[in-house]
Amino acid sequence: MAGWRFSSAYGVSYDFPTAEYQLINANSPPFGNRSLVEDPPGGFDNPYAHLGGDPHPILTTPDTVFIPFGAYGATAPDINSPRIQQWNVTFEKQIGKVWQASASYLGSYTDRLWGQVAVNPGVYLGSVPARPGRPLPDLQHEREPEPAARVLVVRGESGSCAADWQHGRAHRHRYADVSRPEARVSTARGERREPQRELHDLALLRRRDDTGGGFPQIANGFTNPADPAFDRGHCVQDRTHIGSFTAGAQTPQFAGRALRLLASDWRVSGIFTALSGSWLNIITGRDNALSGIQMQRVDQVSDDVYGEKTLARYLNPAAFAQPAPGALGSYVRNSIRGPAYWTVDIAVSRQVSLGTARSLELRVEAFNLFNTFNWGNPVTNFNSGSFGRITSMTGSPRIMQFGVKYGF
Repeated sequence: MAGWRFSSAYGVSYDFPTAEYQLINANSPPFGNRSLVEDPPGGFDNPYAHLGGDPHPILTTPDTVFIPFGAYGATAPDINSPRIQQWNVTFEKQIGKVWQASASYLGSYTDRLWGQVAVNPGVYLGSVPARPGRPLPDLQHEREPEPAARVLVVRGESGSCAADWQHGRAHRHRYADVSRPEARVSTARGERREPQRELHDLALLRRRDDTGGGFPQIANGFTNPADPAFDRGHCVQDRTHIGSFTAGAQTPQFAGRALRLLASDWRVSGIFTALSGSWLNIITGRDNALSGIQMQRVDQVSDDVYGEKTLARYLNPAAFAQPAPGALGSYVRNSIRGPAYWTVDIAVSRQVSLGTARSLELRVEAFNLFNTFNWGNPVTNFNSGSFGRITSMTGSPRIMQFGVKYGF
């Protein structure tokens, strides 16, 4: 290892979700002191008759009554701050007089991410027989679960909280021990220390997680509240390969007057960027499980998940199916890759000296030089008529800009 230079570092940091994370919970009655009344049994002349009278002003005391059919959220009292550990190792070596090589390994381990666990999800009670005047619903796919088919009602639990919450949504924010996004990056770089420079970066990444975190919405959270690991899969931001190649060159000072005026001091630099595709989550677009929790996934019935990989048929619809009523799909979250991405950016400039203290710089830049049409991700809602089709693009079309700078 003679001539190699080694460096390493480790760090741990903590975070705490912003106050906005609790916005929906804080705005829910009775904490938000706001009620939404829709078609009350007593009419709008007496909208609170079924509640036993006007609940306002709502005083948040130990005896506060939670409004029936409300949406509530609570935070586990023993919850801890999210944590991320990061480390890196770098090896560098000087090769000859003008070249330097380096190889780096970067790793991170994140845990204790907050997740939203449904305490009172809907429960599938089997087929509902048709009654006179009411046709058999289509498995209630497009509706909320019936209030009588929620966990606390089915269990027959009672008490100051359960009695008030049993017909509505209730979520508990906690962190799951299995929530462990990971990222490992290895990079290689070579650089020539002269006016003409070449710089190459290649990264290999791996990230997996169970929860997306972020701003909590009612009816979101872990798909299977009893098993948060059911949502384990690649992170949305995970790109297995990231390549960036940068090159630059400058023309020399030519001896001849005409050649010196036309060709000296031109600078050309370019960046080639290529990314592997992001991961796709194939969702049902329907509440097959009748739990009231969104983003349920489909059944994967074949390994032939891709179509012709065209704009009209990037995914193969025959490889997926809607789960049975009351069931969750077998598709592993974020296990299919979308289209890759690449682009070339270039800049051409020239510095013209106008005397001892004055100069003029002419510059032309082109982003996405070849006007590459990078496909966006296909539609992943299996219930959509456009499922598997690509209807968007990633990045921008070619953009060119010109600049003139006068220095004095």
